[in-house]
Amino acid sequence: RKVPGGDVLSLDKVVCPVHSETKEHWACAVIFVQKREIRYYDSMARRNEKLTRRVLEGLRRYMEDEAKDKGCSKSMNLRAWKLVPYDKKTPQQSNGFDCGVFACMFADYVSMNLPLNFTQDHVAGYREHMALSILRGSVPSL
Repeated sequence: RKVPGGDVLSLDKVVCPVHSETKEHWACAVIFVQKREIRYYDSMARRNEKLTRRVLEGLRRYMEDEAKDKGCSKSMNLRAWKLVPYDKKTPQQSNGFDCGVFACMFADYVSMNLPLNFTQDHVAGYREHMALSILRGSVPSL
């Protein structure tokens, strides 16, 4: 999709929720435009490496399409971008049902340039934070 009123290539980062229908699982991918890197954050690491690779390649193709549209595909050199499917420092869930909360936490923390220093113990409080945000119709900072 196009960025309304803007140029995705000029952004610092693009946060993408990822849902695997076959595995009923949520993760988060982030395109770090200025760093020229695309990362995949999964709270159940290496759950589906084939899907992870497909998501990363798909996001790179999206950026290639955007660069072609803007006439700067050669200068972007997207084939040289770093794709990071897994980072051992990514927080992991300890059950089979908190992946959506973890995906939201990844999105929030990365969007605010915070270290991913949360654990399963933070999920209950973060669920309350999300519920309050929805009820208030706003997204307060952490």
